[in-house]
Amino acid sequence: MSVISFKKFLQSAVEEDFWKSSKIFCFKGSDFCSIFFSKLFEFLERNQKLPYSKRSLLAENLKNEYHSYLEQSILGNYSFYWLGNLSEQVKNTKLLNYLSNYDGLHIISFFIPNDFKNFKLPKNAFQIEIDSNINIDEAKKIIALFSPKMPDKKIAMLSKIFNGRNDIDIDSVCMLVNYFELININALDSSFAYIAKIFGTQPVLSQLSNAFWTKNTKDFFYIWQKIESSYPEVFWVIFWSEQVWKAYHTILFLNQKNFVKAKQISYGLPFSFINKDFKNFRLVDLTYLYESLYDIDFAIKKGSEFYSLDLFYLNYFNKNLNRGI
Repeated sequence: MSVISFKKFLQSAVEEDFWKSSKIFCFKGSDFCSIFFSKLFEFLERNQKLPYSKRSLLAENLKNEYHSYLEQSILGNYSFYWLGNLSEQVKNTKLLNYLSNYDGLHIISFFIPNDFKNFKLPKNAFQIEIDSNINIDEAKKIIALFSPKMPDKKIAMLSKIFNGRNDIDIDSVCMLVNYFELININALDSSFAYIAKIFGTQPVLSQLSNAFWTKNTKDFFYIWQKIESSYPEVFWVIFWSEQVWKAYHTILFLNQKNFVKAKQISYGLPFSFINKDFKNFRLVDLTYLYESLYDIDFAIKKGSEFYSLDLFYLNYFNKNLNRGI
């Protein structure tokens, strides 16, 4: 078994030969970084870095039929199987023993937590160590991997945000990449204050999100009046657009019984949403919310000073989405 540091992996991931060099790619760490893995495989597929087409075995609800899929090929066509987060498979000893001795036709990849003490990989496996929190050098390598054409000015802002810290988690950096891609470089300096605050006030934003999706009007407006002025309107439009987009696709994947994808895309939403609250929303409802935010964004860019977000909240909390908007 070859152990690869996260920093080394970020350098190697762009090479096609790296993904041909083993039958097993095991990611190991304390936390499953769902946004990172989603962006990683999106990048690999878009740039055709994988030797075979990617399939998500667990996403297809085949966890009890893995043997027949990993031992067979159709007309000599092989696959790159992503098995996702195996932390919930700790009692599935048959699967874990099988993976520990895998030497099949396909290439497999998966994540295991650090507390999988008795899980041993075969000699031909690559184990990629993922730290929960990363430093500025690793963050820059993530940007170089996912957004290689990002302007130097935006990368320089990353250094200001870290400011010597080594405790920012991988998924937060991936979210920052998303924000950087949305913000015009001419508005970058004026955006620094609220972007930097994201890393310090994430718990408050999470509370606001929880109150929004549970339709707890009292808690929502109590938190809202406290932090509304901390960010400009454009931030809130981006924030809620991302929340609604995630909610829409979470429900879409749940309807398709694609539970792995649903769990990955729901990162940043309250746990209660994917657990139960999603049942209170329809896709058409979320489409309406997204379109409303699009209209608000357009109005702001045209110079409107109307209290569009306040109206957006009032419409949302005053109407029963189960009956449609």
